[in-house]
Amino acid sequence: MIVPMQHVSILCLEQDKTQALEALRALGVLHIKQDATQTDVLSKEMEAVREAEWALQTLRVAHTHAHTVKKNEDTPHDLVKMVTERLQRRHKAEEELAHCHHEKSVIEPFGEFDPTCLDELRADGIHVKLLRISDPHLLDVPDGVVLREISSSNKGHCMVAISQKEFEIDGTIAALPERPLSELQQEEEALQTELSDIEAELRNLSVHMNDLEEELLTRKDQLAFAKAKASLAEHGKISSLTGYCPRKKVNAISKAAAEHGWALQVRDPKTEEDVPTLLQMPRWVQPVKAVLKVLSILPGYREADISSVFLIFFSIFFAILIGDAGYGLLFLAATIFARIKLPKAPAYPFVLFTILSTTTLVWGSITGNWFGIEPDHLPALLQIPYLEIFQGEEARDLVIRLCFIIGAVHLTIAHLWNAIALYPSPKALAQIGWIGLVWSMFFTALNMVLNQQLPLWFAPLIIASVILILLFMTAPKDLKSEWINHAMFPLSMVNCFVDIVSYIRLFAVGLASLSVAASFNDMAMQIGWNRIWTVPVFALILLLGHGLNIVLCALGILVHGVRLNTLEFSLHKNVEWKGFAYKPFARLSHEP
Repeated sequence: MIVPMQHVSILCLEQDKTQALEALRALGVLHIKQDATQTDVLSKEMEAVREAEWALQTLRVAHTHAHTVKKNEDTPHDLVKMVTERLQRRHKAEEELAHCHHEKSVIEPFGEFDPTCLDELRADGIHVKLLRISDPHLLDVPDGVVLREISSSNKGHCMVAISQKEFEIDGTIAALPERPLSELQQEEEALQTELSDIEAELRNLSVHMNDLEEELLTRKDQLAFAKAKASLAEHGKISSLTGYCPRKKVNAISKAAAEHGWALQVRDPKTEEDVPTLLQMPRWVQPVKAVLKVLSILPGYREADISSVFLIFFSIFFAILIGDAGYGLLFLAATIFARIKLPKAPAYPFVLFTILSTTTLVWGSITGNWFGIEPDHLPALLQIPYLEIFQGEEARDLVIRLCFIIGAVHLTIAHLWNAIALYPSPKALAQIGWIGLVWSMFFTALNMVLNQQLPLWFAPLIIASVILILLFMTAPKDLKSEWINHAMFPLSMVNCFVDIVSYIRLFAVGLASLSVAASFNDMAMQIGWNRIWTVPVFALILLLGHGLNIVLCALGILVHGVRLNTLEFSLHKNVEWKGFAYKPFARLSHEP
């Protein structure tokens, strides 16, 4: 469910605003409405956070190659400066090294010489030019010019042209270097040594990562406090702050207001206000948070929380899209292994992948799909669960019909949910009409895709559904402003049909996954394993083939499994995912 919020306004004396913010941060329940404009203070705090994030990320990378090093006594603030200073040195050294590489690549084909000698020769009346040309034989050499080849490669020929007078010659004139090749090589070695030293210093500093993590949280606290302070509205000697608080936690603010002498106003949010969303899920639904976080989506405050339906149907979609019990078993093993390796990580992502892996394992077992191997070639134990109706020529039509049924049930839940929410408004009858229209489109899809005959009661169903929708979709008093909904209704009917047909993607992607797996199996079998040299090739084909198939399946989940929940179902449930997260003003670091 979406936790009900209250709009909270707090007034305090201007001289007490810092203490008021400290008290509110200690409570950690108020989502402050940010009205802060960019100031020098905010810019400074934001830069401090970015600096700490940069330093911490650098040490995390360096820590993978770190040795045990004794910690020093520097403060976290000093450690950030030390890391930043080394990063600046590294950046400068990398730029100089790149410039050195470029200079070296230009001069190296011409060999070792002192560029100052060329100036001395020019002063004595001898002119020298370095050339890069593709074919010396095509070169038109002026009179009095001596041409000598120094080196050649597939990129062309490097030559030197010498004359006792100024001359022009075809070809690309190479820029004269500022330093000899040997000096460039020495600088290159020095810069590489410096970079190695910097990396070693960063590895040594990486033992302080925990301290830097705490420093980053402290700086984020300081930034949040600065933003909250900038959001205060000044009214002479009075300062005010507004925000949102969960209804059940408003009492904590009321007690703090009485204790500190604040004026307090608490009311329900107005319709036009943007209210943060806080989801409170039952324990069995919480695994879906992993998907919502990856997608960075939240329902709006006044929308419905569809997390439970999302989890149930996403698990079904995942199983059908993958369609292979062998892959499901691999996913389950990988999930258990990851959980053992990461015991302190939040549990819900692992629970989610356990659910998804199990549903895939069950669906693949029922349909007899194990790594794309024909059911007749499977071990007897794996043949037990599968149903023969999912094999043979009729299996295709069965799975397509099942996908359409899943789609119709999915969209029916959306409109039934709408009807319950609208009751006792007459608009609830329009949602009943939409349910009838969904099933009318279901039978239409079966007729067009599978050539299944329409039932005798199809015409009365669709007529009654359309009448209910047109009569009750808009209240009579709103007809003048919402007449466009009636004008667009034919298009809505077409969209409803398209949405039902859209669920056939479950069958199509699942079939594609099975076909890819079977193709790589056939390819490997053509190589065979009856010779020693064919065994690694056989194994490599299977490994790469099924690995690629798993990656394609993962993309299919993101594109199709997520879409059916966040687009088709959400459109019918009127969920636009416009929400933003409830983030209470609270301390992140452990410092008091």
